[in-house]
Amino acid sequence: MYNQVKYRMNPFAKTNKNLFWVILFLLFVQATQAQKLSIGIKFSPQLTWSGTDNKNTSSNGNRINLSYGLMADYYFTENYAIGTEICLNSYGTNLNLKTDKFDEVQFAGNKIQKNTEVVNYDYRINYLQIPILLKMRTNEIGHTRYYAEFGFGSGIRTQAKADIKSGAFELNNVNVNDPDEEDVYKISPTSFDDDVALFRGSIIMGAGIQYNFFGSSLLQAGVRYDNGLTSFTTDDRWTTTLNYISLNLGILF
Repeated sequence: MYNQVKYRMNPFAKTNKNLFWVILFLLFVQATQAQKLSIGIKFSPQLTWSGTDNKNTSSNGNRINLSYGLMADYYFTENYAIGTEICLNSYGTNLNLKTDKFDEVQFAGNKIQKNTEVVNYDYRINYLQIPILLKMRTNEIGHTRYYAEFGFGSGIRTQAKADIKSGAFELNNVNVNDPDEEDVYKISPTSFDDDVALFRGSIIMGAGIQYNFFGSSLLQAGVRYDNGLTSFTTDDRWTTTLNYISLNLGILF
């Protein structure tokens, strides 16, 4: 008798369990409709430059470079989102080191003549950047929204090359963090560290427009300023930052 009663109760328990999962699924669907995730691609021409905080080094000139990758916005309300990206950013800059500030500088097997020569590094650097952004946008006006963004960038170095020259020598396409044996023999700087830092941190500000061209798909165009907070060279006696302003173009789906 006990087993028979127990057997008859099982379908009811199973029905309750299925109903629980159906309700949970409906709640999940409702939540995803209210909290939208948009994923897309981006392409950004950018103007890069460097800044220094000391008299031992100086930088000059701007470079046009390129950033591209993926982006994602998670809208926790209709007009506010947390955004992130996975992008390969390229930077170019010139860095001049004044030899009169160092005890000894030796290149190509010869000492540099102090007070008369400057060593020039023409850096070409790539960072894989993953920022965290707060994005705010207006209500839709026609098919258009306006947005602003603010956040922090974090980058990991993927490449660091440079052309290095002075009045006495010239070396091209040197991997400054891991130079070839021949380059190591020739470069031999004894008073400064010319390596490029593994990590780059920055603060980001930007604004732009989003245009709804089909369904929920958005064309996005904006301007972004990325101000470096950390030094891109590893010598701890000075800080030399990388900065850029870019035109952000992309599509969100």
